[in-house]
Amino acid sequence: MSIGRRGKISALIVTTLIALTAVAGARGWFGGHHRMDPERAAAFVEDRFDDAMKLLDATEDQQARLKPLVDDVLAEGVAFMKTHGDLRDSLLAQWSAKRPDAEAVHAAIDARIEEMRALAHKAADAAISAHEVLTPEQRQQIADRVDRHRR
Repeated sequence: MSIGRRGKISALIVTTLIALTAVAGARGWFGGHHRMDPERAAAFVEDRFDDAMKLLDATEDQQARLKPLVDDVLAEGVAFMKTHGDLRDSLLAQWSAKRPDAEAVHAAIDARIEEMRALAHKAADAAISAHEVLTPEQRQQIADRVDRHRR
């Protein structure tokens, strides 16, 4: 069965979609050159989740168990990205000060990294839970597609 770009993304989503929001900030999906607002990102994730469920021929029970995992991490990821401007503003204020407070700069960065770490761990836990919901065949299907996609 030949799959297109959308199919490859969908296959990745089942195990990695949950971490998407944590990675999104680093990849610039919510900021940077190709700004994507949180609502648009949420729609993107929802669409890819639906595609992945179809691609894997997921049962209604599987979908019902996976959807809350995705929604929970997505909501936290969107909230995380909505506060990105707070860090930027804080750092800009320090830069604009006559004498930046190095301790405050490092503390702000450390706090943001800890927030990202917590989100990434939540996403990892959700991915582990998703692993338990999928059949061995579905997990292998995802692994095969991920392997093909990274080449």
